[in-house]
Amino acid sequence: MGSGHFASEGWKKAAFVRNLGYVDESCTIRDPDHDLIPLTTRAECYSVHLGNFDQTYGAHFYYGGPGLSLSCH
Repeated sequence: MGSGHFASEGWKKAAFVRNLGYVDESCTIRDPDHDLIPLTTRAECYSVHLGNFDQTYGAHFYYGGPGLSLSCH
């Protein structure tokens, strides 16, 4: 699903999602709060890194990792 690079490798290496948002209970598209907390359940396999909120990319994050490997099974 990705390039096999950890989130810390950033632009042009890790997978990237931008303009993150959600639909609230009144069906209105909202930007997330600025206090997002990244969560990784298997840090040896995958990582996530939040980018700064900005005009171009909005809320965004990098994610990725090698997945199945000798150190991650």
